[in-house]
Amino acid sequence: MINPWKRIFETAIIEAGREHKRLQTDLNNPIDIFSIIESKNIVLMFQPLGSLAGAYLPAQKEEGIPAGILINENLPISKQRYSAAHEYCHFLRKDPISLDTEEELFRISDYKRNDNEKIAEVFASHFLLPRPLIIKQMKKLELSRNDITAEEVYTLGLRLGTSYSATLNQLLALKFISGENYKRNQAIPPIRIKKQLGDEGLESSWNDVWQISKKDKGNVLAPKTGDTLKIKLDENPTTGFIWESSPAEGVEYLSNFYNSNHKLVGSAGKKIFTVRLLEEINTKIDIKLLQPWIPDEVIDTFTLNLQVQSKRHGVSESLLIG
Repeated sequence: MINPWKRIFETAIIEAGREHKRLQTDLNNPIDIFSIIESKNIVLMFQPLGSLAGAYLPAQKEEGIPAGILINENLPISKQRYSAAHEYCHFLRKDPISLDTEEELFRISDYKRNDNEKIAEVFASHFLLPRPLIIKQMKKLELSRNDITAEEVYTLGLRLGTSYSATLNQLLALKFISGENYKRNQAIPPIRIKKQLGDEGLESSWNDVWQISKKDKGNVLAPKTGDTLKIKLDENPTTGFIWESSPAEGVEYLSNFYNSNHKLVGSAGKKIFTVRLLEEINTKIDIKLLQPWIPDEVIDTFTLNLQVQSKRHGVSESLLIG
């Protein structure tokens, strides 16, 4: 006899893989679940929902009413995306109406509802965090599976658009980390990680600190308004060459300083730029390595493309216009 949980996992994983194949999803970047839902002509609405994280409302074809997905606008965007993926599974499987509380969606050990809900829960994880996407992002960040740290899990989650706990759970589910490593990182809350990284300048406790290095050059990232970026670039001021930033729309440079842990004169260190994101906008950060007295002779550049997002409210304007 097949184990019920094994059947649920297999069903959900197959469903997620089949949908990615049908959509021909780009697995190099975070899954744009909101656009996927709206491409199906589902009414996607963001509004306060009290204790509910999300809800799925099947179409009423006789009355000409399309299917709808409601998302609690008070949740962090990473949890909104997870809720949306969960409700999207209900749509794909033609499930009946579903009302899902925060506790049910985000505390898996307490999740005791019917099989439809369990399948949707596993589907959300594997749809937003498919194995190829995680592997590619880990490779970009040069992360090792053997002993990933809490800070690295946090950074990986930001790149994937998923919460710290969802990212950590999926790493364990895919056997990318050991049970011991999972327990060690699970005991460290994200708020502590942010404090260690330097949470000064964050707009709120829901905002995040992005660690950026030279390996992010040319990447496209999707932070939130109010997040901060800590851009760390190798620099040796004794050579006469230093990193200088250019103004960028929607971006505020909070500080920049040189940090060297070496006592030897002439040793290289890091130039650290702290940047806060002010508005929802597509923008670009440009930083150049040059000698200030010869600004036209640039020997290196660092460019970062940003698609700054903010929380949504109501339904999309395109849906209202028709």
